[in-house]
Amino acid sequence: LNILAKVLKEKKVNELINVFIKVQKSGNKKAKIIFENYLAIPRGEIYDINTGEFLGFAMKKFDMSRLKPISYFFDNNINQNDKFDKSFKGRYKIAKNLIETVEVLHSFGIIVGDLNDKNVFVTEKNHIGILDCDSFGIVNKFPVDAIMSDIMPPEAINGSVRDLTQKSDIYILAIIIYRLFMRGSPFNFITKGDMSLQEKKLKGL
Repeated sequence: LNILAKVLKEKKVNELINVFIKVQKSGNKKAKIIFENYLAIPRGEIYDINTGEFLGFAMKKFDMSRLKPISYFFDNNINQNDKFDKSFKGRYKIAKNLIETVEVLHSFGIIVGDLNDKNVFVTEKNHIGILDCDSFGIVNKFPVDAIMSDIMPPEAINGSVRDLTQKSDIYILAIIIYRLFMRGSPFNFITKGDMSLQEKKLKGL
């Protein structure tokens, strides 16, 4: 079975499962494909067979040997025997599929948040897979749980990760897409003394 179990006792898990069920009942074919095949999102509750106690959730198990982290496409190193397409056209497809995936998640009230290169993976056909989906936030219900500092938007720097919104996801997407095509961080070219990455973001540099 391509299913994993994760022990996590949080109310948000039940809400994420409800989102998964809502997608399955919807007429949105693209959303069904993304949620079923490319997200490690909670899709069913797990209970202790003896006590009935809620333990955690079931999620999709990815075959990691057939995936590459999105950071793999941030450089120019090309292996002629590679099944993954690092050409401009290939990276364009990756960016397009990533945007569409986030767009679908937003349409079902999800705040993605932690789109770091350890959570976002690419298939041989340039589809996007996302891990650690239990860190997702839900609009007006639950905040995002985590985010890596290199993609953290200004509102989280000034406040906390709980301040992230769907608009924050757009900022994070822009950083990832920049790295896909420009092969580096959008903040690497600002030299203002010893200014930190977070200071550059807050100043809009």
